Amino acid sequence: MMRRRQSHAQKIFFTLTLVLLVYTGNAVSGEASGLVVDSRFVSDKLDKPGWVMLDVRSGEEYRGGHIPGSINLGNVAANVLRDPTHRAYTIIPAIEKSLGDAGIGDDKHIIVYGDAEDVYDNAVAFWILEFLGCNSPQLSCTVHYYDGGIEQWEASGGKLIVEESSLPKTQFKAHVVASRLATSEEVLRVAKRQTKAVLIDARTDAEYHGSDIRALRGGAYSWRGEHQGAEEL
Repeated sequence: MMRRRQSHAQKIFFTLTLVLLVYTGNAVSGEASGLVVDSRFVSDKLDKPGWVMLDVRSGEEYRGGHIPGSINLGNVAANVLRDPTHRAYTIIPAIEKSLGDAGIGDDKHIIVYGDAEDVYDNAVAFWILEFLGCNSPQLSCTVHYYDGGIEQWEASGGKLIVEESSLPKTQFKAHVVASRLATSEEVLRVAKRQTKAVLIDARTDAEYHGSDIRALRGGAYSWRGEHQGAEEL
């Protein structure tokens, strides 16, 4: 699947959405309060016990240069931590194994980073870790999003290394936070205005307006309960 490059405005919107997620979800304390972090925060956590830098890019990109001490899952994390043919919550044992084999336990503090423009891949990795229970009272693990990614690291004077890092295998036991996943039934109730909430369409403009069709039908679902294409929106 071709990666989508996000505009600067979309990146800012995504960052604000992450901030809203932590303050509107379950209350968390301590290290999880710094959800979106900067280079100073990252520098302070390098080699600190209990902290894991997770490079969510491909293995090839990781081997080409990464933040010292960071680990990689061997492929784009968004692909390793999900199966496009299954729902996220049906493959939790496989995800737990992938994380544990990489040395990420359910008691770690994880900093997710990648290329600044690959917001989609970075966001999937971040969300899955939150869905599994990080940043919640149920688990000790926290997950943080490095704003600006590897480009910001270099711009801040940080060095890159090519030597691969690894951690001892451990165990990750998820405690799923169901409220962090919207089901199709919930979304339909919102679309029909039976439930008060805001739906945010994160697709491209072309998909939203129906000129780029990647599903059974193109366009968006109107508040009247009708499926609308470009000519109707």
